[in-house]
Amino acid sequence: MIYRPFGNTDIQLSALSIGTNRFSPNDLKDNDGLERAAEIVCEAINNGVNYIDTSYIYSQRKAERILNIAFKNIKKEFHVTTKARFDMDKTADDVLRRIENSLKVMGVNKSTFFCVWYIKSYQEYEQIMKKGGLYEGAIKAKNRGLISHICFSTHAVVPDIIKIINEGAFEGVTISYSLLNYKIMDQILRVARCNNMGIITMNSLGGGIIPSNNRFFDFIRMSENESVVQAALKFIYSHKEITSMLSGMATLKELNENLSAFKGVDKFENQRSNYVNLKINNLDGYCTGCNYCTNCPAGIPISDFMQSYNTLFFSKESSICRCKDIEIAKKINLFHKIKFDFNIILNDNKNPCINCGACEKKCTQKLPIQQRISEIYEMSEKCCYNISAKKKRMEQLKCKDYKCIGFYPAGVATNNFLNLYRDLFGKLDFIFCVFDSNPSLWGKQENNYLIHNPDEIDNIKPDCIIITNYNYTDEIFNGLKHYTELGIEIIKLYRKDDVPWLIM
Repeated sequence: MIYRPFGNTDIQLSALSIGTNRFSPNDLKDNDGLERAAEIVCEAINNGVNYIDTSYIYSQRKAERILNIAFKNIKKEFHVTTKARFDMDKTADDVLRRIENSLKVMGVNKSTFFCVWYIKSYQEYEQIMKKGGLYEGAIKAKNRGLISHICFSTHAVVPDIIKIINEGAFEGVTISYSLLNYKIMDQILRVARCNNMGIITMNSLGGGIIPSNNRFFDFIRMSENESVVQAALKFIYSHKEITSMLSGMATLKELNENLSAFKGVDKFENQRSNYVNLKINNLDGYCTGCNYCTNCPAGIPISDFMQSYNTLFFSKESSICRCKDIEIAKKINLFHKIKFDFNIILNDNKNPCINCGACEKKCTQKLPIQQRISEIYEMSEKCCYNISAKKKRMEQLKCKDYKCIGFYPAGVATNNFLNLYRDLFGKLDFIFCVFDSNPSLWGKQENNYLIHNPDEIDNIKPDCIIITNYNYTDEIFNGLKHYTELGIEIIKLYRKDDVPWLIM
């Protein structure tokens, strides 16, 4: 295994790190499966991997339990992170409780790293840094010896990430970085290095898109002896600013393929970046991000849209959720990239293009830009992914004048529904209750609401229950539909062509 120093610390991290949000769903069903997942972690550590990225909600809230099993069998030194995010843990005390609980579940006394998780914008960063807020909680945890280093992860736009890095509050950053977005993100690498900041990359294989499209990405291989996955990882690590790469590995086979990328010196390391750039520039139909199409007279961020459109070339199930419908999965990846790589939020489906054709005249790839922009706006309506479409969906609930609404399950999607409703309509004009099947959550407060056992539905009797989970909508509906006999309406928030717009 190869190691690099993490920023200004004296810690050396392995080139490959373990992400814990992609364990096999089959392994999350019972204790035997959790043991199998833990075996992957143990095998990785035994082969020199020494950094583990986790969260209390990863892998259906079971990642920390899996690590607890693994850590009991690991003798080598390792580094693990704990996390808190602003929409779930707003105060210093919230953060302390979150860290203490994560350490308890994992069975460790301390985590090397704490990550302010998923900062969405510079404005959110400013809220995090306020007195009594999330960052203050991290400082208190550090002073108590619960954590050693404070870092952050983000999907904010590049200028905001750079501003946050330059503030100097953090020792490291985790960013999305892969073949799919490296041209956008390269300037972050340079700024982080100037600030002596450690860099971890997530989505290093494009959320699984790259290994699932081997034929398309075959051009990145520089040797017959390396696979597409190995070449993709070596390409990232050829950037000296990067300390380590996260990879979620669901099987020992996937782990071994990733490990094999870092056995021995990469003899092509100094040539990889130029080689990949040249090959990408020659791809047919693929936007290379040359940015010649900028300065649209209608104000359309054409280059951003076109680079996002690239995701439609891939046949991988979505990395945001395990959607098996390939066409829907492509659209999920498209809109995720539009928002999280470029911070573009569409207000409605009205395409502002004036059909002047200036962009297509400038395009070095001779791409049908106007057609693709039109497609994106049309898809945003069909998939309920513009603000107007979301508002219409919520207005259909609002017009029924429900007095008491139940939500199922607890978590980010329900939190986001309530926040979006407030943003669109000013206030909640109903009382609500939240149900979840996870016994460990019953009776606990989350985001200022109490989580109930579903058995309490009979007593509470909400007017309706809204299912906010995207992946398991049908399964949850089937488990709740008998409550219609009590006059409780069970509502599937998501429809057939929707992307998971509450969590994107």
